[in-house]
Amino acid sequence: MEFVLGGVAAIGAGFFTNPLDVIKTRLQLQGELKARESYTVHYRGFFHAFYAVAKADGVLALQKGLVPALWYQLFLNGVRLGTYDFAEKRGWTSNKKGEVSIPKCMIVGALAGVAGAFSGSPFYLVKTHLQSQASESIAVGYQHKHAGSASALQDIYKKHGIVGLWRGATSSMPRVAIGSASQLVTIFLCKEHLNQYEVFEKRPLFNTFVSSLIGGIAITSLMTPFDVIMTRLYNQGTDAQGRGLLYKGIIDCFLKMWKTEGVHGFYKGFMPNYIRLGPHTVLCFVFWDALRGLQFTVEYHRRLGRVMEFILGGIAAIGAGFFTNPLDVIKTRLQLQGELQARGLYTVHYRGFFHAFYAVAKGDGILALQKGLVPALWYQLVMNGVRLGGYDFVEKRGLLLNKKGETSLIKATIASAFTGCASAYIASPFYLVKTHLQSKSAESVAVGYQHKHSGSASALWKIYKENGIVGLWRGVGSAMPRAGVGSASQLVSFSLCKEYLDQLVFSGRPMLNTFTSSIVGGVAITTLMTPFDVIMTRLYNQGTDIQGRGILYRGVLDCSIKMWKTEGFFGFYKGFIPNYIRLGPHTILCFHGQSYYDDLVEDFRAVGHGLEACSSPTFCQRLCLASSRVVLRLAILSTTCPIYTFIHDGAMEDPNANQPKGRYNLRSNGLRREHVADKCINRAGSRQNCQSQDNP
Repeated sequence: MEFVLGGVAAIGAGFFTNPLDVIKTRLQLQGELKARESYTVHYRGFFHAFYAVAKADGVLALQKGLVPALWYQLFLNGVRLGTYDFAEKRGWTSNKKGEVSIPKCMIVGALAGVAGAFSGSPFYLVKTHLQSQASESIAVGYQHKHAGSASALQDIYKKHGIVGLWRGATSSMPRVAIGSASQLVTIFLCKEHLNQYEVFEKRPLFNTFVSSLIGGIAITSLMTPFDVIMTRLYNQGTDAQGRGLLYKGIIDCFLKMWKTEGVHGFYKGFMPNYIRLGPHTVLCFVFWDALRGLQFTVEYHRRLGRVMEFILGGIAAIGAGFFTNPLDVIKTRLQLQGELQARGLYTVHYRGFFHAFYAVAKGDGILALQKGLVPALWYQLVMNGVRLGGYDFVEKRGLLLNKKGETSLIKATIASAFTGCASAYIASPFYLVKTHLQSKSAESVAVGYQHKHSGSASALWKIYKENGIVGLWRGVGSAMPRAGVGSASQLVSFSLCKEYLDQLVFSGRPMLNTFTSSIVGGVAITTLMTPFDVIMTRLYNQGTDIQGRGILYRGVLDCSIKMWKTEGFFGFYKGFIPNYIRLGPHTILCFHGQSYYDDLVEDFRAVGHGLEACSSPTFCQRLCLASSRVVLRLAILSTTCPIYTFIHDGAMEDPNANQPKGRYNLRSNGLRREHVADKCINRAGSRQNCQSQDNP
């Protein structure tokens, strides 16, 4: 868990500080291997660099390389902070007196940094390439013509193989080792010192904030020369053999820079580096401390509990969306093929579900099967966060039950349809961009209108510039009935099927119940939703005129009539097979993911509350069991393998064996389980005897 929290904290920090990283990269590449005053100065300082980038490339260029930058932060700091936290908790950074040992901290911090830098090196390589890429008027350094993160990775791999992805890694390891050692040691020593004062002892986040500022100064002063060398080595062009055009390695780069640029060259970009690293360090460690605190207290406070349903629904859908996005790409292509043309009158690029995979991989490359992944995941996060979270929120409060305590079909249908429509409206811009990117293909296999977007951010910006804020919600009229019908059929059939199956042999196997109910939900949603899905794809993907009006369709009704006249009944069921093959597993993974995330949160709460409530030997055994459940659920979430859930399901006791039927959450366990803290502490707060309690 230490590694997960470290990575997530760094992602949160990286999102806010990436523009500073772009400026830092540009300044470090300006005047490469040239003496001062012998080159054109495109960026006349830190603040002017922001203006120059925004003027020439657009304001969104300040977030160039964001996707690989966040992946780099996840790997680098997931390993780095996770390893350091792992060592710190086990006392490996302390001396015999229990005090922080500077030598041990430096060694652990350096080793953790080296491991993190090596694991994240390919993403740093792509990040540097994309951040240096600029308009010709302000271009500095070697210009790599990558269309995006995925194409960059594919291009590098095609040219230089797996080794090419780690080109320049040797320069990143000393840079991060020195930076990590100085940062971690400074911060933790400072925190330990400041904790002696009451003002910091009672305010741990303020302590982290002040300590992080000091750590940012240390890391910038020591790391900037290595950072400049690393940027140069990563960004340089390569010959046919994959060798650098300018530098042969760290020493060669150091000598050439010293001869041509002098000592000043090693501190290029110092200002944005500190202005970036300072806040990044602060945000990263503040997020890290906050997440570590939430590790045992998540959902403890009522206010957090109110939004937890929405968070869990979105996270579960992201996990499902990652694995099923290739099926979504195939579905989109098949739905756009032969648009408004009778059968037999158009070229068939995709001769079926399996041939479509082959055609896409052959025409656009294997990575094209993940086209539109970024907006697709954002769409899943927002859409299902609202949809599943809203439904779960209503269900947990008993608003779907009739007087007998059973699920009401009418109430469930209304609730799921309403949450589906609301979620579709909110997430519509991401679906719009996703459709544009997924339909974009090589000319040999192109179907539908071809939008020339270079990526998700540029697509959003281009649509906004051309059609304003209204343009981002173009086609939303088709999204709401689609999501309403789909959500109602999916959630209601899932909930009712789960309730029915729990009365049979599935009562002792909640995971198998969820699995089977999800399959039924997938069948229902595909059958009812595919016509709406085809219409939605057509409306979202069509081109627009100067006034932002659709070139082919005026709305849902117009699209339906034109499709019926030209393509007939079967036109509404184009892409049915990939739609079900996608929606079936997506439903399963989504509901399984939400089940496990929900139970994971409850197990964390059980552990956290239990630590405060009990100290008996018997309770320690129960605490170990609750902790083991946390680890087990994390392992299952990382694999998302339904087969393994059957094994896990059969090995665990049925937590609902003695509970009344009739109310079922979207989670695998149905009703909310009691927690250790609920059993050990009554409402008045007094401690009860834990010896007689069941397992947590």
